[in-house]
Amino acid sequence: MPVSLYPSAREPMVAARTFQTESGVGERLYHHCLFCSREFRPNSEYGRLPPGRRLAYDPERMRLWSICENCRRWNLIPIEERIDAIWRLERIVRDDAEMVAATENISLHRADLLTIVRIGAASFLEQAAWRYGRQLRARNLAFHSRTTRMSTLSVGAMAWLGESIRMWDLDIKWGPDAFADVLRWRQFGLEAWHGRSRCPHCNSVLHTLRFDLSWWLYPRLDENGRLIIGVPCTRCDPWNPEKVFDITGAEAEVLLRRVLAYQHISGAEEPLLREATDLIADAGGTGEIVRACAGGRHSLWRLGPVRTLALEIALSHSAERTLLEQKLRGLEQTWKHEEELAAIIDDELTTIRSRTTE
Repeated sequence: MPVSLYPSAREPMVAARTFQTESGVGERLYHHCLFCSREFRPNSEYGRLPPGRRLAYDPERMRLWSICENCRRWNLIPIEERIDAIWRLERIVRDDAEMVAATENISLHRADLLTIVRIGAASFLEQAAWRYGRQLRARNLAFHSRTTRMSTLSVGAMAWLGESIRMWDLDIKWGPDAFADVLRWRQFGLEAWHGRSRCPHCNSVLHTLRFDLSWWLYPRLDENGRLIIGVPCTRCDPWNPEKVFDITGAEAEVLLRRVLAYQHISGAEEPLLREATDLIADAGGTGEIVRACAGGRHSLWRLGPVRTLALEIALSHSAERTLLEQKLRGLEQTWKHEEELAAIIDDELTTIRSRTTE
């Protein structure tokens, strides 16, 4: 007798139906969405996982769902099929997946074509190690790769030739250490910011900021916690940290992120990355490390490599969190609804089994 994919109005709500495949009795998979009947795509490359390229799991409560790509409904996997799959998902999240975003209750991960929603808070160190750590390590590997070396040296040779015949002025100190400067110029250009800012002391106006002055920027926060970037005024003499052109608002954060990426073009190796994430943890979080570094009395140069790397991680985390916050809030609401249903379903199934045993 065929099993219907949809529970009837008279039936109690149950977990996703179990189907036997032709390969054997033990290969029990859940091929279709209970709500729209759309077939799930298989996950054979990851071993014994429920089908579907979007999976959600809660390792603490031992819940597991296949999320339909068509109707976005969560299909609860039966209790007896969860343990091995949750164990495999934990290993994928830990060893292979890239963390995309996280809130206090859930985190979103991607591993090739698989999207995983993990229920449970992820620490910032885990997020930084996977999200930003991979980016910085990849940047470091690319910086030292043979392909990058050859292409940058070729561009540098043409740039040196153009500068020698006065076609342009790149202000690069040609020599053994010029590779990083040429790579920066190739990827970012010469100018970090365009706009208009007036010095409050001498009334001179800043229109353009070059990257080669970026180590001398002075980040600070105003009384409302908004970021301000101070650019030293070269016309004020004697100079002090109050005599700066102020770049404020969204421009300030974009400028600082560009400048830090420019300065950290070689990425970071594991020891430096660990120092930076430990510094963020000791400070109490990303907001606290930004406040600690943005006092207005020290330039980026004075902050040093560890604190500026921590500042880049914190700003990247803040920007991405803002963009994904709305999406994750919706996903979190869906999880809370599905968690209520799962608790009811698991309780009903446990009661039915105990009665059958008796």
